[in-house]
Amino acid sequence: MKRAARPNPGIIALKGAGSVVASAAAPVLARPVLSGSLFLFASMFGWIAANALYAQSGRHSHPLLTTRPESAVSRLSGATPSAAALPVPLVRDVQVALIEAGYYSSDADGIPGKATATAIRAYQADHGLPADGEASPGLLAVLQTPEPTSNETVATAAKTERVASLGNGRTADDATSPASTRPAALPAPSRDLVRQVQAGLKGAKIADLDADGIMGARTEAAIRTFQASQGIDVTGVPNEALLKRLKGLGAPKGR
Repeated sequence: MKRAARPNPGIIALKGAGSVVASAAAPVLARPVLSGSLFLFASMFGWIAANALYAQSGRHSHPLLTTRPESAVSRLSGATPSAAALPVPLVRDVQVALIEAGYYSSDADGIPGKATATAIRAYQADHGLPADGEASPGLLAVLQTPEPTSNETVATAAKTERVASLGNGRTADDATSPASTRPAALPAPSRDLVRQVQAGLKGAKIADLDADGIMGARTEAAIRTFQASQGIDVTGVPNEALLKRLKGLGAPKGR
């Protein structure tokens, strides 16, 4: 009697696998459109999820849902906030000075913005400065310079009148009060000196002045601004040392 051949285990395994594949493929073949749509959806979802979780170098600028504060996200991701959102000590000091001067009403947060620029321009326009709206060390020095007292204002007005009178052919004694009532004062700067200082200040872009040789409030304010930016005594008075410093900066000479 002939002995029956033993079945091959490999063939049995292949038949079993084929049955499983056929069972799994049956629903796909029965609904090809639905199966293809589900496959495409799963593929796109997997790609989007992998991109969001592993392919991003930083935090999204406008997340739909915020679950952690900015500081916590920065610590976890190692990222830093944008430079525009970081407070700047210089801007904060300028904002504080503008608040004290009555030009700024928001919080001194040190972050430059439209309100800060508007306040700076208003202050610069009122004080004869170039209205660029920028916070700078020179602007801060001017803001922190004490305003002249009423006595200083009167003395400046008298000096302005005296210098203007010299341009009209009157003498310094004619432009002032009688000697019996006039206090001792420093001699008025020459018109040529004032003209050269005005031209130098304009060339240095401190203020847009007319080099007419007449000492006025705008010229005094510009001199104060320049002196504060150079770290010298803030007097608002033109002199040879001031003119020499302006020439050293390459400012043009008056004509």
